Amino acid sequence: KRPLALSRVASEPFILPSAPQGLRAAIEHAAAEADMTLRVVTETNALSVQKDLVAQGHGWTILPAVGVTREVEQGTLSAAPLASPGIKRTIVLAAPSSRQATAPVRCVVGVLLDCVKATFDEGQWPDARWLG
Repeated sequence: KRPLALSRVASEPFILPSAPQGLRAAIEHAAAEADMTLRVVTETNALSVQKDLVAQGHGWTILPAVGVTREVEQGTLSAAPLASPGIKRTIVLAAPSSRQATAPVRCVVGVLLDCVKATFDEGQWPDARWLG
């Protein structure tokens, strides 16, 4: 799909995570940079609820492409990249440097990294850069 400018959709009803959630902060920052105010009609931090409400026609949302891949493939949602301004963010996995992680924590971290890397390698995060 062709990219959509935020100004083109700013007046649509939006279903977004509540502030100060990280994605919401990035969305609000992009809107402020473009001197726009989004019309937020519903706030929920549950990704599945956001997608269900959008699929039911209650509004639009802004999510990473990886968050809607399945629904776009199934035809329950349509998606287009957001442009002018785009939204960029860095996702990191942090751990305390003051102590060694336990075996269960290392196991979970390994599975998490494997899942994220596989998703990245499959191209489900367009425009993403793997820094690890």
